[in-house]
Amino acid sequence: MTSSATPDGQSPDDRSPDERIPAGGGAEDPLDAESIPQTPGPSPRPPRAVTLLSVLVGLEALGLMLLGLVQIAESFFLERTMPLGAILLMALIYIGFGLWLGLAARSAYRGRMWPRALIVLAQVFLIVISVQSAPVWGWLIAILPILYGVLVALILFSRPVQTHLLREARRPAE
Repeated sequence: MTSSATPDGQSPDDRSPDERIPAGGGAEDPLDAESIPQTPGPSPRPPRAVTLLSVLVGLEALGLMLLGLVQIAESFFLERTMPLGAILLMALIYIGFGLWLGLAARSAYRGRMWPRALIVLAQVFLIVISVQSAPVWGWLIAILPILYGVLVALILFSRPVQTHLLREARRPAE
């Protein structure tokens, strides 16, 4: 049995993963620490588009939570057409989705990638529900949430927001 010890007396398996990769060898990591510009201290302030996106999504989250609370209050004081349990369940769904959307707004502001899909899903729901409710509300009222959803989606996929989210995703964990 031959020993392939290094000059310092360690076997190759005793070394850290960084020491096992030969110099100039191995696959290049696209998120290599040297390729990411390092800024000392806290992250720079996000662009205005990110702040605007976070505020708009946060308002949407507050609206959902408020709708859930109003629905709970109305269920006790107004005549119901649905069972109380169904009304309360829907109210809890509104409140829960509002909390989740609020966390998504906060995380998008901080540069996390995960909220993008949730924000898009919320805008799709908003637009679809508004289009379906247009015959009841009237198109002049239904167009407002449709435009709101389109505006949030456009801001979400704008270059400043995507650059912010991608830059923060590539930042090494602290």
